Amino acid sequence: DALAVLYLVRRRKCGAGKQTLLGSCCFSKILVDGKAGGPQEARQVDAQVRDTEEGRANGGKPITPAEEETRATEGETDALEKEKLRKRTQGISVYFLVTKLEEELEKVFGSDYNDETTFVELEEMLWGKKGQRFINTVDLFGHATMENKERGGKPGVSLCTAIAAQFEGSVSDATLFISWTWRYKVKKFLQTLRAHCRADEKVMKNTFVWICFLCNDQFDWLSGEANDGVEAFGTVLEHIGKVLCVVDDVAQKAVYFQRIWTVFEVYTAKKKGVDLELALMISPEEMLKFTLGFLQEAIVVNVMEAEASDKKDETRIRGMIAGQDEGAEANSIVKGMFVDLVTKMLMESPSKDPVRRSIG
Repeated sequence: DALAVLYLVRRRKCGAGKQTLLGSCCFSKILVDGKAGGPQEARQVDAQVRDTEEGRANGGKPITPAEEETRATEGETDALEKEKLRKRTQGISVYFLVTKLEEELEKVFGSDYNDETTFVELEEMLWGKKGQRFINTVDLFGHATMENKERGGKPGVSLCTAIAAQFEGSVSDATLFISWTWRYKVKKFLQTLRAHCRADEKVMKNTFVWICFLCNDQFDWLSGEANDGVEAFGTVLEHIGKVLCVVDDVAQKAVYFQRIWTVFEVYTAKKKGVDLELALMISPEEMLKFTLGFLQEAIVVNVMEAEASDKKDETRIRGMIAGQDEGAEANSIVKGMFVDLVTKMLMESPSKDPVRRSIG
């Protein structure tokens, strides 16, 4: 009868054991002196049920306890996934990188860390060469001995996680996803980040960058235990919402355009509508030596020839973006993005007259 139905509606579970008084506004109209109201009163309650947000989402019908339980579980799962993504997209402040990180690398490695050291070499210095990974790991910032809860308590976390545990304010939600390559020289790369912050009048302490080398758990990635890296990068990039492309030398045959990961990142950013910025590892003054026409010709993008260290990643990415036209569309999209970024950089250069002459 109406009373029984309304009682169930009134007592249904909501979230973590809470009760909701759905329809309670008119419940008193039906229960008068302990008696249930008639069909007209029942229809009033049904109308109020249908008029709630949850009722409308459920086709105008009351939500059963089982349905509520399912929704609560799904909500908890979504919250956990969002929190995991938030942790995966933490970035390190540029200020920390150009001060503390530089100091620690010089202290730990001495003269082995110099102007010519690349990230590929730093990778081997920290975690060992391929085939000898993690045998004599250098415990930079304690990252090699810190317990990793996501890997069942095994030792070893990302450098970003270790830095966050020791240096308050040095890690926060990333404001920039850095698109770059491990073939870059470490010192030059860090100097470029410093220069970019100054150029954009950003405060280095409040500019948090997501750099795969530092922010990914390399104990997972280098051992091959990590989940689908291609999908993960796209998710991280989209969540952060802004990409900074650090390009070595657009006037020459830039390494940046020879790596399929960087091409993939720019292509993905364009497809997802994510903003891109450009930071060059050469000065704007050096750029002014070249005409825009020369620079346009120098930007060569070829998906079919771009490479990755992991051939499985290379094959998969190429298959995703090459399409039926052997990468012609992807090549055009990426090149077009960089021509626009370089043009914008030249136009915003302090030396505007020479820039305009070079464009003209």
